[in-house]
Amino acid sequence: MAKKYPLERLLRIRRVQEDQAAASLAVSARRADQAQARVLKAEQEMLGITLEGDHTHAVWKTLIASKTAGRSMVSEAIAVAQTAAQQREERTEEYKAAHQDVAILEKLEEKHVVEQQHAEDRAEAAVVDEIATTRHRHKEDSHEL
Repeated sequence: MAKKYPLERLLRIRRVQEDQAAASLAVSARRADQAQARVLKAEQEMLGITLEGDHTHAVWKTLIASKTAGRSMVSEAIAVAQTAAQQREERTEEYKAAHQDVAILEKLEEKHVVEQQHAEDRAEAAVVDEIATTRHRHKEDSHEL
């Protein structure tokens, strides 16, 4: 009977961690994409403000304040997008590390399986040799009589 892979539990845990890291990466990537979309929208809205025609001083002040607020909104959106991109990069690194941990344990598992198969093959060969030796001895014993 084959010996159980001694790191099987650890491999299962690492696979769960890898799955969690992949899910976290997907969430971070989606957030980064959404944040970047908000930056583009804020920039488009800010650039869409025009100061054409005859306007009173109050209207001009309102438009200027609106444009300033738009810049602030764009700056805030950029900061959020940068944070989201940084988090996506961190999640990517976490996923790579988790995946590497799993890959190492899977290679060890493969090596264990090969070693187990070789051990079984050697044991089977020893049994076959023993049977052949026993038969040969019985033949020799029967010829001597």
